[in-house]
Amino acid sequence: MIKTWEKIERPPIVLAVMEVRFQPKSKFDVSFLKSNDSKLLEHYPKRSDNFSGNINLPAPNQGISTAQISSQQLGYTYINQDKTQKIALTEHIVFAMEGKYSGWEDFKNEGLFVLSKPLN
Repeated sequence: MIKTWEKIERPPIVLAVMEVRFQPKSKFDVSFLKSNDSKLLEHYPKRSDNFSGNINLPAPNQGISTAQISSQQLGYTYINQDKTQKIALTEHIVFAMEGKYSGWEDFKNEGLFVLSKPLN
């Protein structure tokens, strides 16, 4: 006998998250994540680039001092039109769905759809 989850009229879930972590063997090439960009943009048309930045300030000295600034692109974030779903692509893939939670099957299907796009 297969046990099924009961449908809840007003589920208490406001944010559902699916995350897949990878352990890259070498330096991770962020541009690889954009290889299936057009497929993702069909369903998640808002894309932004994710960066990490550092500003190193030397100890205060009299006169002019110079700050060292560096940045690195970490990946991309895609958001659907009504801003209820977000995909963050870095060394990890994170899929988040906010708002009405219609059940595990819908969330699982959307999450698997999202996972299939950057990896194909």
